[in-house]
Amino acid sequence: MRGSEHAVKSNTANKQGRGIITPLPYFFALFSKNITSPLDIRGSWKPGDITIVSATAAASVESLNGNQNNLTITITELYSDGSKNTVTTTLKINNNSAGTYQVGDYKVYVDTKGNTQIRECYIVK
Repeated sequence: MRGSEHAVKSNTANKQGRGIITPLPYFFALFSKNITSPLDIRGSWKPGDITIVSATAAASVESLNGNQNNLTITITELYSDGSKNTVTTTLKINNNSAGTYQVGDYKVYVDTKGNTQIRECYIVK
């Protein structure tokens, strides 16, 4: 093979007794006649088949030295096929603060009390 030429050796022999070299595009064309798109290999998937059933927000606070804390917000998405996706963000906040924070595609309101207590945590619609 020369340079970047790709080839596959066939089981058939030519007149000199050597294997026949078949270029890869032709080789794959022989075996992929029924494949019409890359999705055919994995099955038929259509956009909209899987949807988000619910999304929930949870928050926790880690106390740091001084007047700041680490706020960790986690969004858990439940899909119609039973699978879950989790998105987590950690931010530095002041003690006893409340605010709306962006976590992935969601805006989440969190109200903290003291060093490690959560008063409220919910997704803003």
